[in-house]
Amino acid sequence: MRRYTLTHQLLRLPALIILPITYGIIKLFSANPQLVDWIYCGKIYPNLTDLVNSFTRRLPFSLAEVSLIALVSILLLSLVIRIIKVITFRREALMRLVSLVITAAIVASYLLFAFYAMWGFNFYRTGIDKRMALPQREYGSEQLAVLCRKLTEEAAALREKVDEDASGVFKISDPEAAFAAVEAAYTEYGEINELFAAKAPKVKSVMLSRMLSHLRILGIYSGFTAEPNINRDQPDLYLCSTAAHETAHYYGWAREDEANFIAYLVCSRSANVAVAYSAAMNVLTDCMSALAYSDAKEYHEIRALYSDGMSRDLEAYSEYYKLYANDAAGELSDHINDSYLKANGQEHGINSYQDDVLLLLRYFDNYGLFKSAQLSPAISW
Repeated sequence: MRRYTLTHQLLRLPALIILPITYGIIKLFSANPQLVDWIYCGKIYPNLTDLVNSFTRRLPFSLAEVSLIALVSILLLSLVIRIIKVITFRREALMRLVSLVITAAIVASYLLFAFYAMWGFNFYRTGIDKRMALPQREYGSEQLAVLCRKLTEEAAALREKVDEDASGVFKISDPEAAFAAVEAAYTEYGEINELFAAKAPKVKSVMLSRMLSHLRILGIYSGFTAEPNINRDQPDLYLCSTAAHETAHYYGWAREDEANFIAYLVCSRSANVAVAYSAAMNVLTDCMSALAYSDAKEYHEIRALYSDGMSRDLEAYSEYYKLYANDAAGELSDHINDSYLKANGQEHGINSYQDDVLLLLRYFDNYGLFKSAQLSPAISW
């Protein structure tokens, strides 16, 4: 049978059945987190990701980045060739165009299924709050202020021990050693929490980091290759916390607030002060943003407690952010990420990263941090 006939193209359409299959599994899993825990997180995902990690961790480069560059190059070349053929073979031009569209749809459909099968179904698992039995109650600005003061003291103490550059800004002398310290922190935490008992992946620096800066991406986890990928173009302030955040995704915690929370939970125990400081500053920034919204007066009082070093670090990061604040590519990237997160059950979209504040409040409540704090009206989350 000739390829470029309507009959042949119609016979290719059943391959798209993978789309309703993927959608059906998502609907089933989203309504049954316990099923995800038992079948996917308990049996499929750990074995699959351990197998992939055993290979990719041996590579000195990011397989995800190299594969993406190769895939985009091949797709663009194929597209150009197909378009030329559509123009050249006029008698079959329409069918060649139809074939191109169907091929693209089939490839995209199977890549989507592979994404969920290799990692994405983790969006629908039971939350870390339930797995850790965190208390459930409402919190107000009083409790939030107590938490912010606690994190400010922690960050200030750590800031005194870290290295600085010539401008007095926090500096990580050996980023690869810091990434190894993040890996070690997960290994140590895995000894006391079975949810993190698997061997940690190797954090990979991305060659096209400047491009990620334009896209406003500090790090990205590849479920296809089980690799946490880090943008090395960013200032050092959140470098380690980003590495820990992406590593949390490797352990199957797909939600952004949970990954932020886990990153702090793990890194705050690290003997590497750069790792601990980066994690503390990351969650402190989120908590202070929430406090500024709920109690501006308390926010300014606590902000005045920041050490000079902390302020210099935040200012340096702010200058980096301003470089790409009006970047059209960044706007598009944020829009895509926002839609992606909302499509996977994170109703706050890109603002979900800051939802770690509630998890932190519940975690420290579990350890009695707010016993002396008066209960104030609950904050809207």
